[in-house]
Amino acid sequence: MKHTYDLHYQAHQGNRRVILPDAVATNQRAWDGRTFRAHCLDGRVVRVRLRGDLYGLGTSGTGDPVVTAA
Repeated sequence: MKHTYDLHYQAHQGNRRVILPDAVATNQRAWDGRTFRAHCLDGRVVRVRLRGDLYGLGTSGTGDPVVTAA
């Protein structure tokens, strides 16, 4: 699947931030636990997993998205 990154929606990965694909940013629940490619702010591309359990996805206290290395 080819992703677009036009929204520039960012997530935390440890002490750095990555840009999520638009499909992930707009439908985080569907992508929770799945892996995909994200763009680092320094231009590298990394494979990550969305971790809704780490930022309260599905609760009223949802924070900034968190990803971990895939």
